[in-house]
Amino acid sequence: MDLDGIIEICDRLGLGYSSARSGSQERGPQISLSCPLAGKVINGIRFHQDSYDSNHSCSVSIVDDGPSLVRCFSGYCGFKGTWLRLLQKSLEGNETVAAQSLLADVAKIEEVTLEAKVERNRKTIEKIAKHAVELEIEKDILAETVWDPFRDSIPQYALDRGITVECAKTWGLGFDKYGKRLVFPVRRRDGKLVGMQGRDITGTAERRHHNYEGFKKDKYLLGAHLLEDGKPIVAVEGAVGAVKAYQALFPAACVVAPLGEGFSKWHADTITSANPPCLYIFTDGDAAGRAIASKIEYQMHGRIPMRLMESPTEIDEKGKKVWDSGNMPAEQIRRLFHNWRPILDRIRWSRELPKLEVKPSDTLEGQQVSDVKNS
Repeated sequence: MDLDGIIEICDRLGLGYSSARSGSQERGPQISLSCPLAGKVINGIRFHQDSYDSNHSCSVSIVDDGPSLVRCFSGYCGFKGTWLRLLQKSLEGNETVAAQSLLADVAKIEEVTLEAKVERNRKTIEKIAKHAVELEIEKDILAETVWDPFRDSIPQYALDRGITVECAKTWGLGFDKYGKRLVFPVRRRDGKLVGMQGRDITGTAERRHHNYEGFKKDKYLLGAHLLEDGKPIVAVEGAVGAVKAYQALFPAACVVAPLGEGFSKWHADTITSANPPCLYIFTDGDAAGRAIASKIEYQMHGRIPMRLMESPTEIDEKGKKVWDSGNMPAEQIRRLFHNWRPILDRIRWSRELPKLEVKPSDTLEGQQVSDVKNS
């Protein structure tokens, strides 16, 4: 049995154990643990003086492709044999479901049979694959020094958009004074920095949003580090909207955003890991927002119950897109949150999409010759 399997059994039986060691060339890797026979009386023979082997006198070989061999060095025991046989002997007469289940689990791996060999090979392949995934994920972590240039500073733009100083601190927002951007740090659930997205504050940049180098937005959700187990989650489209939704709904719900047009299995797994009772889909009220909502519903279908917070589709008298959660007042966000509709088989929209008027200057006929050549 491999090291993880041995430690799992020790934890189930309440046995102490020491760190694994390389061992001799003949015996290979070993781990010392409390002998499970300590305190047992079998056929009138008492194993060990005490009921608990605090000296970790039992040595178990760590083997990935075969049964583990065991030797207890206590003078009052001296057991020699296989890991399975030791556990069978120590649990002899114990008919509880837990004990029988443990022995069955060990037998699947430790018996010298073809089935056990197949099971050992399967676990080895899974372990290698898991290790490879973990290594790949760790490569995404950015050093905290990457965030230092933006730390502890927010532009007036954030306050003008309705984000409070307190909420900006909660989300750890920053300011790129050279790029003139409000910067949102993207962190995993464990708080490790994995990316940054900046929002232009000048209104003159060619692109409103800038993903800083190293950010794999197909994997990570903005707001994941603020998720609380067992609390409803609201999925919002963009960064400003996510922070404003959190501000309006706290502490009733957590909020995340994919920061783009995609929603992947990685995103779905992150949400599911927090065990929310339900997921609210709250994307913008335009065609792009509805497309993202459909992607979220597709990835989350069958995982957890989903609810729709359908955004309006109007433009106000000042030309502001009120369908964008980043433009909505807190009262409107809360009203949508409390007036949700269930999503059963698919999302069913009740409002018509906005009809945007195209100005003549936006058409090809309205462009100058020089503009056409440069377009």
